[in-house]
Amino acid sequence: MSAVNNTSGEFTGSSPAPAIGAGVPSPAGSKLDKQTNQGSAEALIEISKRYRNGTNIRSMSLLYSIRNRKFIKGYITGCDVTYRILPGRYINFRYYSWTKDDPPNEIGIALVNYGRDGATMIKETVIKFYSREFLENINVKQILDFYDARPRYHTRPDRRVFDIRYTEEDHKKLIKLLEDTTDLREGEERE
Repeated sequence: MSAVNNTSGEFTGSSPAPAIGAGVPSPAGSKLDKQTNQGSAEALIEISKRYRNGTNIRSMSLLYSIRNRKFIKGYITGCDVTYRILPGRYINFRYYSWTKDDPPNEIGIALVNYGRDGATMIKETVIKFYSREFLENINVKQILDFYDARPRYHTRPDRRVFDIRYTEEDHKKLIKLLEDTTDLREGEERE
């Protein structure tokens, strides 16, 4: 994750986060409740994520706002998604697929603290799977929506994922999965 200077002035991302205490809080009593997106509008940082949509390899990485319970809109140029965010904790969703891997699909969900000095990963859950049905059994709506938004062959990610605001119940399921699980692999869930 590297900082990016966006000199063009173009940005279609979300507006600055609301003031502390405004908006929707994290689930009460959650470990993530202690520090969320704190800062001021002057403290925005820019980060860039890449996506890839080739024949055999596909990848995508998006940020999820803990405070707002939704994926953050970024400005997509070429194969980059650029974000302007306040320093704080976010959930980074990443998708990677290589047709020769077994299983070929991987989703990583990581709690990351972004600051002026860079990013620090706090906790990560990795899911390796063959098909969408395995994700349906996990029963976390954000994971299904993220998977459905992945870039297909020579296309961009589906931007409809940015319009979804998740319920408190959906948000709690995501947080619980992140806090309680490290690795899930299709085929090993019954062992």
